[in-house]
Order: sequence, then C-alpha cells, then structure tokens
Amino acid sequence: MAKGCELCPGSEDVWLESARLQTPDNAKAILARGVAAIPSSVKLWMQARRAAPPPRGPRLQQGGARGCVCARLSAEARFRSLLDRATEASEPACA
Repeated sequence: MAKGCELCPGSEDVWLESARLQTPDNAKAILARGVAAIPSSVKLWMQARRAAPPPRGPRLQQGGARGCVCARLSAEARFRSLLDRATEASEPACA
C-alpha cells in the first residue's frame, strides 16, 4: 500500500485503505501525509480527526465539568472551522 500512495498520491481511496491496514500510530502518520498530498479531501481530514486523540483543553480548577465542556466545544469549533475551509477549497469555482 505504501507503493500505491507513492504512485497515486492523488487517490483518496489509496490513502484511506493504506491507513486502515496499519496500526493506529502508523495510520496517523499515513493520514497526515495523505492530508498533505490532498488538502481538499474531506474524507481524509475526517479520518485523520478520528485517528487523532481527543483534544485536551486546559484544565480548569474552578469550572469543573462545565469548564471541560466549554474547552471541548472550543476545540470542536476550531476543527469545524478548519473543515469548513477545506470543504470550501475543494468546491469547484463557477466559471
């Protein structure tokens, strides 16, 4: 599969299948290279996000569970913004 990624770097399916066949740590590296090769691929971005550990926000002493929820929502908002920009970049421009 590594050879397939080298020979067809523009193939989303090759990157996804290669990552699926690997250990979790190797899959993260493969998906990172896939996102670098095809930055407009929403599927690769989503799979890379699933493979990454959950974001850890700052530990808030006073916020308790509410503070943790706010930190998680902030991280999700940043990811959604990034995903929206990637989606916009992949949409074909009207001539």
